[in-house]
Amino acid sequence: MKQIISKTLKTSLLLILSAVLLASCAEPVTLLDFIGDEPEEKLDFNGYVFTIKTAWENFWNPLASNELEDENALSTKQDAIIKHNKTIMEKYNCTITSITSAWDFATNVLAEIGSGTSKYSIFDSASMFSYNAMKSGFLHPWEHSGIDLTDYEKYGTEQYLKGAEVDGLHYGIWAYKWEALFEYRGMVIVNNNLLKKYIDINVHELKEQGKWTFDEFKTILEACTVNIGADPIFPLSCYDSQMLALCSVLANGGSLIEYNEANGKYEFRLLSAESRVGLEYAQNLFNANLVQIDNTQMNVFIDDQKAAFALCENWNLTDALKEMDNLDVTTFPYGPSAEYGKTVSAYRSNQIRYLSVPITENIEQLGKFVNVWFEDLEDMPKENILEEYKSIYFFNDESINEGTFMADNAIYDYGTAINDVYKSQIASILNSIVVTNTGITEAVEAYITTILTEIDKNLNN
Repeated sequence: MKQIISKTLKTSLLLILSAVLLASCAEPVTLLDFIGDEPEEKLDFNGYVFTIKTAWENFWNPLASNELEDENALSTKQDAIIKHNKTIMEKYNCTITSITSAWDFATNVLAEIGSGTSKYSIFDSASMFSYNAMKSGFLHPWEHSGIDLTDYEKYGTEQYLKGAEVDGLHYGIWAYKWEALFEYRGMVIVNNNLLKKYIDINVHELKEQGKWTFDEFKTILEACTVNIGADPIFPLSCYDSQMLALCSVLANGGSLIEYNEANGKYEFRLLSAESRVGLEYAQNLFNANLVQIDNTQMNVFIDDQKAAFALCENWNLTDALKEMDNLDVTTFPYGPSAEYGKTVSAYRSNQIRYLSVPITENIEQLGKFVNVWFEDLEDMPKENILEEYKSIYFFNDESINEGTFMADNAIYDYGTAINDVYKSQIASILNSIVVTNTGITEAVEAYITTILTEIDKNLNN
């Protein structure tokens, strides 16, 4: 649930925060103090305790225990992280620990920071919980830390970082070298065992041949409608109508919102020519009965195994592999205006995980900490993480490459940066176009005034 802060509360917290900052200046011993200009190998954090406030028990709690399952057999990434932390703590004279809170832990973050009662250096959150803190001035922008935010392989890709961006500054980063694939929407999963009963194709070969296009995909889906038995299947099972519409828009080079460098403003682009073609494609697939709008658990595709393709969130793959085998992963097909092989159809919304620093902390010192902390895990570098991930979730190199490409480049949809009113109205527009066959212009015009107002208020202020 997103935290809503009144102007009065915000003003009060800022006044309290000012007092806290003045107090911290008067007593510098409460701040992290170490040799700031020395080479990394000479850094000394003087026994400082870096405390992470987190809602993820199974990922961060091992940091608090600092206990390996087996010192000589690193069987999990958690073990590798713990061993890495031990190295950091010993090398730089510090302690890394964590405090675990419930999923709504961000509800009290602003009050804690404002009152000076927060006892953590970094908090680990999803943008849906932390964005109010980013906008309200209670977090440091990482630009002030001295780290190189263009080191996308270390702190998160350019699109990933957009989810924590306010007025051109970034308030969240992540240890990108420690992850395989982050959550995104728009993964296409292929049930090859079912598909081969209807048509003999390999999606990766089609893509390599330049044939993974809107028209070809529609032809493939139509082939899956041929009645070959008493129990027909659904050609394409889709997470929801909004995903079908938005992936079709993005796959044709369209977008919801784009930044116009010429005038320095964010602009609504759902009525552009590229977006219209994408919306018409989604509408046509649904009207031709080629798509089954599934629920979020993708029961038609996974439990019933009655669909040849699934368009879903990438975490649905984990559930699919519990019940199925011989799966492929790929992107949504490319539209006529797309840059073939490069246009990104996957997108990312509000479930983006970040590490942020309260305004009461010394951001330059935290920057030096994450700079050494976010290096490759000694016993599980990024390539090993991807290899392990492939062995568990993917059947071939092509699928892991497609999954990695989408995870690294998934488009940020700006929903969290605006508000829930905007998100609900976008959902209504896309659903009415796809499901109720409403004209594109008519569907957009029903909400356009509010949408433009919210974009200006939240992105162009």
